[in-house]
Amino acid sequence: MDLVFVLIIAFAAAMISTITGFGSATILTPFVAMIIDIKAAIVLVAFFHFANNLSKFTLMRKSINFRLVIVYGVPSVISALVGAWIFGSVDVGLIAILFSIFLVTFSIYSLLRPNIQIPEKDSILAIGGLVSGLTSGLIGVGGAIRSMFLISTFLKKEAYVATAAAIAIMVDMSRISMYLYRGAFHVSHAMWVIPLIITAFLGVFTGRRLLHRLNEETVRKAVLIALLIVGVLMFFNNIKIFES
Repeated sequence: MDLVFVLIIAFAAAMISTITGFGSATILTPFVAMIIDIKAAIVLVAFFHFANNLSKFTLMRKSINFRLVIVYGVPSVISALVGAWIFGSVDVGLIAILFSIFLVTFSIYSLLRPNIQIPEKDSILAIGGLVSGLTSGLIGVGGAIRSMFLISTFLKKEAYVATAAAIAIMVDMSRISMYLYRGAFHVSHAMWVIPLIITAFLGVFTGRRLLHRLNEETVRKAVLIALLIVGVLMFFNNIKIFES
């Protein structure tokens, strides 16, 4: 029953992320963390996130902007390794609190400032890559930060999605390898990996078909409100555990 619940949320997360351009790990991780601890959830969702972006890459690879993959992607890969290394030494409760703070801050800021733009400079993009890679490795989410920086380049939608997916694949390969090296993956969760990968591909395929039928802004706001609620609940639940 737990796996069925996770797969339903995973399908919705993959579909929504195809429409909005980000959010598969951000949406799925807190729900998986209701069943297993947050660190195990972050590692497990990393496999789903990789498959989700691989499917986008496969469908739209001809639109990739390779300059951005280098300028933004290379710093992301390096800092993701650092974040994933630190991840292995940090307390589960602290990870959960950091993740919940990210959810609440990101949700409120995105709702209040939906059209925020960052200057398009290589140095700023590289800094953005370092920040998003570090958060990807440490708390499992970096897509929202990545999107915030890549949007400033005014890429066409398909080029933006394809380039973000290519960078995400590099980052996921980097952090997953470190998670495995540090022994963060639980063998007991191995049976979840293949169903999650299949669900990621199905969700992206469905999301692409619905891309022109759904109102992107309405979907985005609904997701942000849901993430805000989940973030607040996760914060207070883990503060109690962390303090006791």
